[in-house]
Amino acid sequence: MAETAAQPLFDLADDLVKTLPRYVFRSLRAGLFRTGQEFKTAFRDSLRTNFKSGGRKVANAFKVYTSGDDLDSLVMGIFTRWEAAEIYEKGGTIRAKPGRWLIVPVTPRAFTARGRVKRSWRDPRTGKFADKHFQDLRPVKVRGGFLLVRDAGVSKSGRIGKVAKRRGVEATEIVFLLIKVTRRKAVLDFFKTFARLAGPRGEKLQEAVGDALRAFARDTSD
Repeated sequence: MAETAAQPLFDLADDLVKTLPRYVFRSLRAGLFRTGQEFKTAFRDSLRTNFKSGGRKVANAFKVYTSGDDLDSLVMGIFTRWEAAEIYEKGGTIRAKPGRWLIVPVTPRAFTARGRVKRSWRDPRTGKFADKHFQDLRPVKVRGGFLLVRDAGVSKSGRIGKVAKRRGVEATEIVFLLIKVTRRKAVLDFFKTFARLAGPRGEKLQEAVGDALRAFARDTSD
């Protein structure tokens, strides 16, 4: 009689030890990933005042992942391969490499059709440019660097084109600024935003554990 009564308790203990951790693991992994995505949303919102794109492109440069095969190794991480992330997070001085220049786009013409900044050029003091994007630009020496300008015809409406140029109306458009040194302020607040969400993140993970316990109780009671 005692052995019969003890068997269900033994089975329950066995389920708790072997099965419950798997429920908690699955629920926590999903919960961790959701909290990572929610952080990205809050991070993007915090960048709206500091970036012209509203922070969307910057936030999208950060990726969320979960890793681990069990509760002991389960982690959630957020990473980026954006090389400028550290300088925008901490602030500091950016210096050009020897023989190179930092390029600052000034007009939309400074970007390729895919939205990337045109990058290839030789030392502007030679007046020669290696990339096709710079063939119509000429350097103008200014204090601290160079301007890369484009001489083009401009109509009365402000439109640049060959027709306007034939009419003899000329204008100089500044496309790039080349400098050796620039200073960047800390504008990301990545770690501050992550720390600010510690409370809500903990609540979400507690909910995930509660969901796992309810699922376990439901499945084992059948």
